[in-house]
Amino acid sequence: MKFLGLIIIFISSSVNAMTWKEALSIALSRNEDILIKKESIKKAIFTHKKAKGGHLPTLTGSSSVTRSGTETTNSTTTSYGATLGLDLYSGFKTYHTVEQARVLKEQSVTSLSQGKLILINNLRESFASALYAQKYVKLSRKILKRKRENFDFFRLRYPNGLEPRWALTKSKAEWKEAKWEVEKAFSNKELALRKLYLRMGLEYPVRKAVTLKGNFELPPLATFKELEKKHLPNHPDLLYQNQDILVKEKEISKKKAGYQPTISLSSSYTISRTNSLDETKTWSSGVSLSWPLFSGLQTVHGVSEKKADLIVSRLNRIKKKRSLFHDLKKAYQDHKKAREQTTYTRANLQSARERALVIQKEYSAGLKTYLDWESSQNNWTRMEIGHLQALQNTWVTYGLLQKAMGGLQ
Repeated sequence: MKFLGLIIIFISSSVNAMTWKEALSIALSRNEDILIKKESIKKAIFTHKKAKGGHLPTLTGSSSVTRSGTETTNSTTTSYGATLGLDLYSGFKTYHTVEQARVLKEQSVTSLSQGKLILINNLRESFASALYAQKYVKLSRKILKRKRENFDFFRLRYPNGLEPRWALTKSKAEWKEAKWEVEKAFSNKELALRKLYLRMGLEYPVRKAVTLKGNFELPPLATFKELEKKHLPNHPDLLYQNQDILVKEKEISKKKAGYQPTISLSSSYTISRTNSLDETKTWSSGVSLSWPLFSGLQTVHGVSEKKADLIVSRLNRIKKKRSLFHDLKKAYQDHKKAREQTTYTRANLQSARERALVIQKEYSAGLKTYLDWESSQNNWTRMEIGHLQALQNTWVTYGLLQKAMGGLQ
């Protein structure tokens, strides 16, 4: 049913506009790195179950046929039986093996979260670039329309001597440049969409129009202290390091089990039969104790080796914690600046638009020079492009902040 739902989403996205949530859902279901990590989780689950089997008794069946003879006689002996074995004590090695497998299973889940973080951040950047390219196509068309109207305006005034020839030539060149900008915007839009589809794990539909639905609106931003306190301790990267330390600690405990004796229980039942059909039934049981008194110091050095691994893991955790704090601080500051820049670019755009419209009227009435009019028009265009770029940057930096927080939204 889940796969069918993704197909429906993909079909509807090909016909209508694709939203961010739809793109994310498809990417999470098709990305090869995510699928590999999901299979690793399944493997870790079976490894944990296999380790727990060490607590259970073992039952072994056996059978044999032996034929022997001399110059005058031949005999055949058939035997079959079963042996039941149970490890009573092995220095808690089996227990620590099970616990280690459990932590590794949890670590594989954490690894999946890490992979999703990377994928979501890359996908968000690609989606923002494609959405920006799509919006820029509309903006460049609007700019082209404005440049065309300006050219028509100069073309009507030039024959009557109201405008110099160089002004007409310049307006025509700007109109042609705007046409070229529209063509470039379409090309950039297709490239951005192709990259988005690549990140989603899909083939780009060459013969179908692809449209994205969305904007660059964002939720309110909390304070840095709130984000640090709420998200940093639960970051998947830090959680992975904590789990790695647990794995190393269990490995030391397993090695230390080599100092302890092992006690096992065994019981067997065997039936033997010869040519004479005489049948012999044998039953035996017992408890065995073994204690390694000397093993060439392998256990001693093995414990020291694993302790060194534990020290490395603890140092990596300290390093990762500092790195995560730095990344969160930088991502927070970058995103906050991007939000503030968006506020300024929006205000500047509104001001530039109003100024350009006023100067256009004054220029038509002969109250302003051509240079005043041209400057206001170009400033309006720059402010439009700058504001759109600021919106894109805000969305991209928000993705980096989500990654630094360890969030999967």
